[in-house]
Amino acid sequence: MVAGWEAAAAALDGVLTGGARAEATYLAPWLFSPPLLAVPAGQLVAAPFAPDGERARHYLGSLGAALPGAAPTGAGFAAWLGTGHEAGAESTRLYAPVSLNPRLLGGMAHHDHGGASGAHWLAGGRLTAVSGPLAARAG
Repeated sequence: MVAGWEAAAAALDGVLTGGARAEATYLAPWLFSPPLLAVPAGQLVAAPFAPDGERARHYLGSLGAALPGAAPTGAGFAAWLGTGHEAGAESTRLYAPVSLNPRLLGGMAHHDHGGASGAHWLAGGRLTAVSGPLAARAG
């Protein structure tokens, strides 16, 4: 999906309710946001950073401290990197949202990827790499 947020949300809702058939939905990087990732419609998103990596955790912490309750986005992360934070070099991979059921986790310790601020890419879940590094194809 490369449309705007509203069109993407409508398309994901169509997949969820059975109005549109899809085995997976690929979101453009600018649609990397919690409201679109939270819909259980088989989303995959290409990200040039590790959502649970150190730089992403710093972004989530900074966002939560500056704007409590604000949803993180891939575009926001890119803009945050542009303000002088170390960009680093990571491979682009496909990520999928995975919901975590606290009742199924039992006594496992909760690991907060958003820092003390509570900002998260995906409330009640995480983003998991489902591909190796993606390489650009020539020609």
